[in-house]
Amino acid sequence: MGIPERKAECLVSLTIAANFEYISRAREFVLSLARTAAIGDEAVDDIVLATVEAVTNSIRHANSSCVVVEVEVSRSSDSMVVRVIDDGSGFDICPDISEFPGLEDLGGRGIPLMHHLMDDLSINSEPGKGTEVVLLKKLKGAESGSRRKLRVVSG
Repeated sequence: MGIPERKAECLVSLTIAANFEYISRAREFVLSLARTAAIGDEAVDDIVLATVEAVTNSIRHANSSCVVVEVEVSRSSDSMVVRVIDDGSGFDICPDISEFPGLEDLGGRGIPLMHHLMDDLSINSEPGKGTEVVLLKKLKGAESGSRRKLRVVSG
């Protein structure tokens, strides 16, 4: 199972300023689209939480001016894909980012949480060139792999 290529005819997007006060707009945007996608209540909760985490990380860490949230529901691949894209500073991705940190650590849980909630997670980032987080959730009734996938691309 891979993340499908963008199909402009299925794409809806929202651009917000990189400011914490706009996270709720991104949340409501994805929530309303997920509810109409027939992915099931639990999957709706998962994709909304993962999206909010990705948007929050972008605002907190990227030093970007804006964050774009793209949502695609693809009936051909039985999935909902959310892309969170920023124009920020980017980062070098640690190869072991799917593991939760210890209880004594104050942060570092966002990417492992997204990995746990999604059927597929891809992070593309390069220092100085921004970051794209791609979240994929299978639609209700679609076969969901028992093994979650995480792909990272770093420059």
